[in-house]
Amino acid sequence: MTLLPQNGAVFQAKPIYLVAVLVAGLFFQTSLAQTQYEIPRTISKPTINGEIAAQEWDDALSINITVETEPGENLPAEVATEGLVMEDGETLYVAFIAEDPRPSQIRAFYRDRDLLWDDDWVAVILDTFNDERRAFEFYVNPLGVQADDIFDDVNQRRDEAWDAIWDSAGQVTDSGYFVEMAIPLKQLRFSPQDGPQTWGLNLLRYYPRDRETNLSVVPVDRNISCYLCQISKAEGFSDLEPGINVVAIPTLVAASTETRNPADGEWLGGEPDPQGSFDVRWGITQDTYLNATINP
Repeated sequence: MTLLPQNGAVFQAKPIYLVAVLVAGLFFQTSLAQTQYEIPRTISKPTINGEIAAQEWDDALSINITVETEPGENLPAEVATEGLVMEDGETLYVAFIAEDPRPSQIRAFYRDRDLLWDDDWVAVILDTFNDERRAFEFYVNPLGVQADDIFDDVNQRRDEAWDAIWDSAGQVTDSGYFVEMAIPLKQLRFSPQDGPQTWGLNLLRYYPRDRETNLSVVPVDRNISCYLCQISKAEGFSDLEPGINVVAIPTLVAASTETRNPADGEWLGGEPDPQGSFDVRWGITQDTYLNATINP
């Protein structure tokens, strides 16, 4: 564009701002680019014992956790972590090889379920509907202790009351630790369809030392409000059929109470008083669950 001022001088305007906008837009698109993985199907079932036998995981896809997302923003990870992922049509298998230059500093304790947050841990995140709104999260510490929840990315909340039934094992080694998971697919909700499915997928590692460090497969842009929209995509899980998702948990508690007769010192009562209950969790559809407790 040429500008002609009143004094007759000629100026040529440079469209530098257009270049800046294009470069910024290209960078923004690149930062949002999502890696696409293909999850292999295996015909062999690995033994979940925390040992990661090489021949049992030969079919697995290898995914490296290479990015520090906290406290540094998308820096190279200071420790190496390899994830192994595969499925057999009924179960999702995930293993982690977490290297550590100072394995004596690994934090790992036998704890109650869902209370491992002060330990080292690794995790797999599964957006099974690929709607970038909610995800199932499975965590394991180096001794195999579990935690799980459903993450609501829209409201930034986690439902830690959700407990799936799955297997895990862990083992501390001279060079770090191993973790293995076996997650039955019937424990998850997903949309049945012919052919392969696409799920959101991320692998995480928590590395607490002189600072608390979160590691991820993908970088996380803190200026973007959604998290699940930034994680990788995984294709596989062909021709899955959701199972009859019913979990029944019976409970029996017996207690007795005794009182002492002050006249002769004899203890009275003491008959056991058994009390039972029955918890049922029924997946009516892939979107609707019914939880019920019977206390007779």
